Amino acid sequence: MIKTHLHKPDLGPRLLLVEITESMVLNDVAEVISQVNDIRSLGVRVAIDDFAIGYPSFGLLDQIPTDILKLDRLFMKDLETQRRSTIVHAIIIMATNLGMDVIVEGVETKEDVSD
Repeated sequence: MIKTHLHKPDLGPRLLLVEITESMVLNDVAEVISQVNDIRSLGVRVAIDDFAIGYPSFGLLDQIPTDILKLDRLFMKDLETQRRSTIVHAIIIMATNLGMDVIVEGVETKEDVSD
């Protein structure tokens, strides 16, 4: 299906982002890895959505080659607490060091960014 849409003149592979959730991976990790590799070979970027709300979170980063990590908005709640802020910063640094872009869902104000 992705290959079909990539042939449209107004949709290049860098304009398409495929998101997978942690729960999708639980059923068959090997199959998901294979599909992600196929998708990325087309030049399409892949994101892990709702990161850190499911069970296998950190294991996914090691197993599944993705381009973007989307940190779930639940982590933006109570960000003013030192523990929560430290966790968010650590995840962002880790993902960045792995060569991934990071999207933090729920960032809506300048104050959210500076936290």
